[in-house]
Amino acid sequence: MLIKKAEAPLQTLFVGFQDQDNLGLRYLMATAGAAGHHTDIETFSDDPAVLIRKVMADKPDFIGFSLIFQFMTAKFAVVIDALRQAGVTAHVALGGHYPSFDPKEVLSVVNGADSVIRFEGEATLLDLLAHLGRGTAWQETEGLMARLDDGAIRENRLRKQIMRLDDIPWPDRGDIAYERSERPTAAILGSRGCPWNCDFCSIRPFYEAQDGALRRLRSPGDVVAEMRHLYHDRGVALFLFQDDDFLATGARARNWAGDVADLIADSDIGGKVAWKMSCRSDELRPDIIRRLITLSGRRCRM
Repeated sequence: MLIKKAEAPLQTLFVGFQDQDNLGLRYLMATAGAAGHHTDIETFSDDPAVLIRKVMADKPDFIGFSLIFQFMTAKFAVVIDALRQAGVTAHVALGGHYPSFDPKEVLSVVNGADSVIRFEGEATLLDLLAHLGRGTAWQETEGLMARLDDGAIRENRLRKQIMRLDDIPWPDRGDIAYERSERPTAAILGSRGCPWNCDFCSIRPFYEAQDGALRRLRSPGDVVAEMRHLYHDRGVALFLFQDDDFLATGARARNWAGDVADLIADSDIGGKVAWKMSCRSDELRPDIIRRLITLSGRRCRM
């Protein structure tokens, strides 16, 4: 993914729940920031007054809402309607699993929203912000479901996946006070997607929709470089890998995970950090368990 500097930098605000750092929003913030846009983040509250005060003070051109839970749609609608009633004219976009799968329904409920950024959002966000900055037809942005001036909904074709995850800037964590924590802990991602087709889960359909790989891996070097940065610059010594399944895709993933562990062990944070990952029990093998536990730090939770 090539990030070009914005011709007209915008003031952007991202709104959502911030449990475990909300890496989805923070990847979007980092991408917008790399293009030269000004970024900020606010924790979602169902009291509209909180956000109205923030928006009136900062006057963002773009507000992006992370709608994680379907049952929260009505509350998001109330807050966004209150923004509009307060005179806010910023472009309002929604994103997340539920809006990606059912964007027309979301836009029908959230009347104050202008668009839905569907599925993986970094490249779509950059194009949308570029259109908004230039004053050109943002409604035609690939990967976007757009509300037109007459109220009709325009569905644009989905955007292809970003295949090289190393091209995406690390999440913007500037506002997180890791240093104030008794045990600084950061969420981190080493991959995106999952190949398993579980009936109860939306992860595979989410990544499958963009007609790409079911699981993409960051390079071990990029993962460990981010961990070293967080350890040395932010004091983080405990890492929670948010990968949907750290060992999914068989031998390929086990080799990748082992390489991550080996790089940690060989680096200046070896023996100084602890980390947690999640996987299926039938993916474990004695050799990878040994590498993950004995080579990667004080402990690994599975």
